[in-house]
Amino acid sequence: MEEQAEERRQAQKSLGLRSLPDWYSLLGEIGPTPGQFEVVPAAHAVLERTGLDSALGGVHLEAEPGRAAGFVLDCGPHDIRLSLRESPAPALVFHELGHAVGRALNRDADILRLLPTSTDEAFGEGFELIAEATPEFEAIYGGASGAARRAHRVEGVLENARLVASFNFEMKLWEDQSAPEDLYRNCYSEMDIDVGDETLWPLDSFRSLDPVYVHNYILGRLVGAATLTFLQDHVSREPSPLWGQWLTHNFYADGAKTPLVDKAARLGALDPFLREA
Repeated sequence: MEEQAEERRQAQKSLGLRSLPDWYSLLGEIGPTPGQFEVVPAAHAVLERTGLDSALGGVHLEAEPGRAAGFVLDCGPHDIRLSLRESPAPALVFHELGHAVGRALNRDADILRLLPTSTDEAFGEGFELIAEATPEFEAIYGGASGAARRAHRVEGVLENARLVASFNFEMKLWEDQSAPEDLYRNCYSEMDIDVGDETLWPLDSFRSLDPVYVHNYILGRLVGAATLTFLQDHVSREPSPLWGQWLTHNFYADGAKTPLVDKAARLGALDPFLREA
């Protein structure tokens, strides 16, 4: 944990991230990007590698100018629409693809097709991590040691730090709504930055759209990381179609019927934090 905190501090120092506005405006200037890549072929290649290409029949993927960053719309069992902006970041592509796959392989019907946000983000965060473990993802960045890949890792460290700060704020605000400005300053100050005007706490890019939501990303990342470790240790060391078989049977097929905490229990080791969630 301390090693990650030090990595975050070094990244902040090198980029000059001194305030919360800096955090939002400068992340896009971290370093080399992978450039344009063919979204649809890359998505197909990762799904085939992981044995989840059966989802392709129900997913309609479009990346066009003028679209929102990324969203998935479930119009029915065989009509999952994934919309992305033009030239999206690879991580965004595979995060949204995780949402789409989770819906396409959901064998439940009617109201049980409506996934809880915790389960939905676990599918998104989990598939993002699974995709990053494939050679197809590394190829997008020109290999694991390339400058663009290193920049992607730094961006991930900083974004995760912001998510954790926001998660802590949400949890504390849930318990005590009497002084949100004080909670906001205390939680975000842990990132070693100038928070600025605390009364603007509702304008966080996540919170202004969907209050008390960021915790779903953190829970999803925890479950996703545990899932990737389980697949590598107990299914096959390298990404293979066996991963997709396990994921479909244990995570995707039963949709909302099985709560996320019970899906995570199938991994054999459940974080105590998740037991309380």
